[in-house]
Amino acid sequence: MRDGDPLLPEKQFLLDAGSNVPRTPSGPDVERLFRPLIPYLSATDPLERFSDLTQVAEGQFGPVFAARAIDVGVAPSSPSAKFGSLVAVKTIRVEDEGSPKVEALAIELEVMSQVRHMHILATAGLFVRGDTLWVEMELMERSLADMLPLIEDGLVITEPEVARFASDILSGLAYLEGLSIAHRDVRSDNLLLSRIGILKLADFSHAVVTQRNELFTSVIPVPPYWMAPEMRLGRPYNAHLVDVWSVGATIWEIIEGSPPFLDIEDPSDFGDRWPPLQRANEFSVSLHQFLRLCSEMDDWRPHPDELLDTPFVQGACPRREIVTLLAEVRLLEDGLGDR
Repeated sequence: MRDGDPLLPEKQFLLDAGSNVPRTPSGPDVERLFRPLIPYLSATDPLERFSDLTQVAEGQFGPVFAARAIDVGVAPSSPSAKFGSLVAVKTIRVEDEGSPKVEALAIELEVMSQVRHMHILATAGLFVRGDTLWVEMELMERSLADMLPLIEDGLVITEPEVARFASDILSGLAYLEGLSIAHRDVRSDNLLLSRIGILKLADFSHAVVTQRNELFTSVIPVPPYWMAPEMRLGRPYNAHLVDVWSVGATIWEIIEGSPPFLDIEDPSDFGDRWPPLQRANEFSVSLHQFLRLCSEMDDWRPHPDELLDTPFVQGACPRREIVTLLAEVRLLEDGLGDR
């Protein structure tokens, strides 16, 4: 099955269930497999909530679909169902009691239940059928990580466009810090772009609620290239300032096309600052200053709201230029597909 092929929901392999599957999240299997998630589960059968499922990606735990969300009481076969809003549906098959996938999702939902912000990906609902979770989210076009390999094929991301990405990320992080929430896994894979050029933070499975001046010591299982040195080396760290380091590493990655330290096998050999940019003289003083601020030792590193006022971020391009950039990405992909 290819990405983009339309699927018949009643035959979709991920259901793997007959007519005996409960239509609502109840019964011993739901209680056993999904206990931490029960407060968040909808009683609606996902096949009555979604129509026109089309696979658009293969996620870490299962297929991701674009679908139409149908209003309650509208049959999927009804002509009015085609007017439902487009959403993304992430599917997660759970086979074992106490699955870490369920635990991680429960933590994410608990942390994010009160969060509403333009630059944070919203989770709209949680459904279950058989042993499969269906997570309804905003439909986004692509991640930053999807876009960066195209730099080798001629994609040009200008400095003001990079600044727009930085502004969006920092706006989301500043909002979270105001709620005493830190993300702790900011990287290009977890930054998603909508078709109208809005960048959003996603995947809050490692997020934490913080107390004033609280220090953490846990090293979370995420790729080290975006990880602040204090976390990487097991020192106590401020989770909000760890996020700032990760923002700088992501900006470095957008410019270079790959994350810092990718050519170094042992993370203990990573430096306390990123390597120099390969085309350093092509970028403004304000960008270099921004990267330096993000890579300061944690005692001196600014918070997200402070970085929003830096000259580099203030030079961000209008949103419409990101929409144009996305159109260029699609054209480039179409051209590569014709080769």
